[in-house]
Formats: sequence, structure tokens, C-alpha cells
Amino acid sequence: LVCHILPQDQVHELMFTKAKRIATKADIHKKARLEVNKQRSTDALKGITAKLVKREEMKRKKLAALGIDYDFPGYAAGVTSTDDAEPSSKRR
Repeated sequence: LVCHILPQDQVHELMFTKAKRIATKADIHKKARLEVNKQRSTDALKGITAKLVKREEMKRKKLAALGIDYDFPGYAAGVTSTDDAEPSSKRR
């Protein structure tokens, strides 16, 4: 362990701000909520949707391999109908 003592002029002015503040659960939950609910670009939404459709196709193949005839609309049905639509910027 090596320790160096810095002169006061080399220490950043925000070095110890909020040092004694304890992070609460509310702070952690707020940060997580903001991360989940953030506005995403059209490209990001297309990537998320493509991933969901790919996973859904894999599930359908697994069910077919097991001999289960299970028909559900899933994400693929929603992608074809709303592919050209812009994502809504309105939030609740």
C-alpha cells in the first residue's frame, strides 16, 4: 500500500462532496427506475424487438420439437403490423 499526501491545491474541489451521505434504497430504486424508463432511440427499439422475435422463434422450435402444437400470436405478429410506426413518446 502506497500513500501520498497531496497539497491542498492539487485536490479536486469535489473530491469529498457527499462523502458522509449514505445511499438509501430510494436512491437506488430511483436510479434503476430512470434507467428502465429512459427514452430509447428507434434503432435501440428495433434491436430489442429483433431480440424478442428471435427468442420467440427459438421457443416455437423447442415446442415443435417436443410435439406440442401451441399457436400464439407473440411478438412477430406485432412487429409486422407496427414496423413502420414511430415509437410513442408519450409516457404514463
